[in-house]
Amino acid sequence: MIVTENVAEVWPAGMITVGVTVAREGRLEVSVTVWSVAGAEGKITVPVTGALPSVALAGEAWLGSAARPLILVGDMNATPRAAAYRTFAGRLTESRRAVRLHRRVPTFPSTFPVLEIDHVFVSEGVAVVAVRTPLDPLSRLASDHLPLVVDFSLSPAPA
Repeated sequence: MIVTENVAEVWPAGMITVGVTVAREGRLEVSVTVWSVAGAEGKITVPVTGALPSVALAGEAWLGSAARPLILVGDMNATPRAAAYRTFAGRLTESRRAVRLHRRVPTFPSTFPVLEIDHVFVSEGVAVVAVRTPLDPLSRLASDHLPLVVDFSLSPAPA
């Protein structure tokens, strides 16, 4: 199932949510998003509520009613200090924090990564096993962002 209702009007860069059925584990919701550049989010509001997109997404209308387990992946253009990041970190666990890394895992810019602006947030029922960014020449050339690779496992669905 792909949910995109009015997403172009609300979040200019968009978001897609798909439901995936995993054999023993049951259903997993995966949402992929791209947010506006960090400084611009404060100027973009959701037409109906006037809220910032990150606040609207983290509220009851989307995150509060989203199925669990849930993985939210995206180029969020937000560092861990940004309000948008903190909004989601209050409701979900960011993958880097889940595995308690002893080093930073920046993704931007790919030529000399210094910023953590791409994130994978997970809900309960999703266990993060490992987080890494490939630093090979092809990964650096493919985009201005490095890929953020997250290995995870799901808790089996209740019988």
